[in-house]
Amino acid sequence: MRQSQPLERREEGNLFFARRKTGGVHGAGVCGITGYFGLPKHNRGMKKTFKLNIEGKNRDRVLDAVKHEIRKYVKRERRRALPEGVDFWDFDCRFGATEAQAVVVHFATLTELIDGIASAGGEQFYVEILASHGRRNARPAGQQPV
Repeated sequence: MRQSQPLERREEGNLFFARRKTGGVHGAGVCGITGYFGLPKHNRGMKKTFKLNIEGKNRDRVLDAVKHEIRKYVKRERRRALPEGVDFWDFDCRFGATEAQAVVVHFATLTELIDGIASAGGEQFYVEILASHGRRNARPAGQQPV
């Protein structure tokens, strides 16, 4: 039985790499081609075009499934550990009929926009959701909450 070799660790951009010091090609969790395995420090996000008219499926059920997939993604991202100095996970969103027509929107308006496309009879829509670091700002003294 082969002994486990210690891992050499380094960072490149947004990726953390680990590689066996011996340069072995095979090993648990190590890519056979590059010799690395990478875990992104920052999420790549959800970038997807959803089709609403799928043959053999009810349009309303497809719409519900799409909303569920988006909510499931957001819940999964909010469960991730927060980096130091970050108060919460914020989400940068783009929405449109196609990727080229997508505009920046607030996350809270996303389901309303999806319902609007569906009620207008749209065939598809594009959603891009990227998790970003959110930091709370202190309210100035004497200012009332909104």
